[in-house]
Amino acid sequence: MSWQDVVLPIPASKRVARIDVRLCMEDALGVVHMTDVMLQGGVLPTLWSGHASEIRFSFEQ
Repeated sequence: MSWQDVVLPIPASKRVARIDVRLCMEDALGVVHMTDVMLQGGVLPTLWSGHASEIRFSFEQ
């Protein structure tokens, strides 16, 4: 089994109105469950995800 990470940078000058995610499975039978989609701010996309207690939210000053 293999996974492919996809990073799609979006310019900060644009707003995201909708996100469509398509899962593709080839040469296999079974069920695919998608558990997470990570939206990450900043100019440098990474595959790092912090612990929930480490992440600042917009309503926190």
